[in-house]
Amino acid sequence: MCGDSQGRQGNGGKGQAGGKYGYGYGRRAKERREAQQRKQAAAGEASRAGSGSTVFDEYRAEAMRRLDKEQAEFTAFMERQRQSRERADFERFMAEKKAPIIDI
Repeated sequence: MCGDSQGRQGNGGKGQAGGKYGYGYGRRAKERREAQQRKQAAAGEASRAGSGSTVFDEYRAEAMRRLDKEQAEFTAFMERQRQSRERADFERFMAEKKAPIIDI
């Protein structure tokens, strides 16, 4: 079924994975990603457009500000957790390195 609309032509029969080797690097895969990004951007713009109700729009704007703040706080928390874990791993490594090596 060469030339069908599923992107199989020229990619070794890999279906919609795209690209010659099926890794999603082909021209069609790139076009699909770009179309998806345009669709998501349009949906985001539509969600930011006014609903016609100023009360609801104010509520939504406040809720979005609160969620953005919570997301930033959570991201900072996760970064601190990662740094703490890395610090503990490093300190454990240094302690093991300084431990005397006993030959038996």
